Amino acid sequence: MGLKQIIGFLHEAQDLSATWGVNTIVEQCLIEMDSPLEDVVDVQAALPAYDFGTTPEPTFTIGLSYHPERSDLILKQANGVRVHAMGRPYWIVDLTYETGQWLDKLLNGENQGAGNVGRVKRFDTTPGTGEPATQVIKYPWDEPPTWQSSTRRVRINIFHDINGDPLLHANGLPILEGVSAELDLEVHTFTWNVEYDTFTYSTDIAPFIGKINVLSVFDAPVDHVLLESCTCVENYRTVNLSVPTGQNGTGATATHHFVTLTATFVIDRRTTSELGYFREANRRVSMHTLQLAPLLGGGFELAPIDINSRGDRATAPWPLAPNGIAIPYDLIDDADPLTDFAFIDTLLPEQNDLTAFAAQYSLVIP
Repeated sequence: MGLKQIIGFLHEAQDLSATWGVNTIVEQCLIEMDSPLEDVVDVQAALPAYDFGTTPEPTFTIGLSYHPERSDLILKQANGVRVHAMGRPYWIVDLTYETGQWLDKLLNGENQGAGNVGRVKRFDTTPGTGEPATQVIKYPWDEPPTWQSSTRRVRINIFHDINGDPLLHANGLPILEGVSAELDLEVHTFTWNVEYDTFTYSTDIAPFIGKINVLSVFDAPVDHVLLESCTCVENYRTVNLSVPTGQNGTGATATHHFVTLTATFVIDRRTTSELGYFREANRRVSMHTLQLAPLLGGGFELAPIDINSRGDRATAPWPLAPNGIAIPYDLIDDADPLTDFAFIDTLLPEQNDLTAFAAQYSLVIP
């Protein structure tokens, strides 16, 4: 047994009165119980209490419940419970709602002792519904990241022309150390907030700074995106919570503790470069005047490099193959530096999962 339904307010019984700054509405709420055997005590126990916006109005908690059609009116008094003229199980609950000046002390926080969280602040209504709307506290860390973009022009060494053909000297020999050219990189900066209590710099940020992508991110190939920098600034923001219409007081305040992060990503959009600018900038062609020469008994020794059929020896650095042996002079005309030459490679920058980093903080390039 218990409450079957709240049928609603009886319109013919409504009474409105007003004085300066105070509105009062008296209502009669018709409810239906499950059984005609239930009495007034059962009715009182079955009436729903206010639970901070999760139960639709009407509820029946003095000082907390709102009028279903007037969010500025608060339940001030329950005047009585009696059987309706139709007889049991129908009951009438007499209610008085009033604008909440009488709740000023409650709303201003003077009741905020242990175990008492006070009332939920509300706006007048939710647009388009007429229903009371709970005031939503907007936390800084729930705000979406902001984005800005620019470009940066850098110098690179290239070994191929715009058509992909190897660059050659006038005599047909390849350019051994490349030609300096310009490249425009994309620079993308994101700013966002994280909750201070959930933030750990040593694990959330530090491992990713100065690293390039091990997986595709921002639609760029592997090794083509660098997290160049990430600044972190501790912040506090104090927010004022409003007081419902018709009530006096300044409301409550809340202070949010958070960290503002600003990360800069630099992107090489070339798809013709296997390594990308960041790796290419940290390596060079391996050239020397000596090469590795195999010994009859096994092993190698350093030996001069023949640069023509006359037996002239290299007096200036000559390109080496990945096995440490010089590129043969009779094959150098057809050599492609990017594939045939050895490179001294620092293997920097290191890689990390920038894809997961961007996804964790919802960083998206529009």
